[in-house]
Amino acid sequence: MSTTQQELILHCLNYLKEVQDRYSAASGSTELISHTGDLSESDLEAILNRIEKISKENDDPPAVIKRLFSVMVESLQNLRAHGERSVDGGMATCVVVGVTDEYYLVDTGNPINSKDVEAFRSKVEELNKLQRNDLRKLYLDVLSDGKRSDKGGAGLGMITISLRSKNQIEIQVAPVNGECSYLKLGFRIGRK
Repeated sequence: MSTTQQELILHCLNYLKEVQDRYSAASGSTELISHTGDLSESDLEAILNRIEKISKENDDPPAVIKRLFSVMVESLQNLRAHGERSVDGGMATCVVVGVTDEYYLVDTGNPINSKDVEAFRSKVEELNKLQRNDLRKLYLDVLSDGKRSDKGGAGLGMITISLRSKNQIEIQVAPVNGECSYLKLGFRIGRK
């Protein structure tokens, strides 16, 4: 991909501001964590440890903590495994986690090859249409299928997120240039 790191960082920072503005405008919404740039193993570990600590401090039930943690693990792994890199080798990911009285809010952003946008959007829209029983069946079907993508994934991550969050996945795409777009995903995890 010929997209420069500078182009991707600009979209990443714009998305960060967009999410932060949305959190500020929402009554009772608080930003807990934000991270932009590359995601190293130590970054993943630090984010997950912080999420676990915050959810325990908030006295969330163990089932909520488990679902939040599962969504976070899958979304962070998806960013690392499937986010496109710039010609400079860098990655411009964005992760923002917030909380309201009713939900944990997880918003992620990453570069995606523009030719992959419609297939990904279609997959998310299909997941959003499925009932929980159908999602469980799809999960088991994909798990037993054994097929892998070019990047090593079987597609279980988004199914897991959909199952665990118990809410629809929000998706937006912003074009960066002709070959690259910035993928924005939102997940809501109920706190009850």
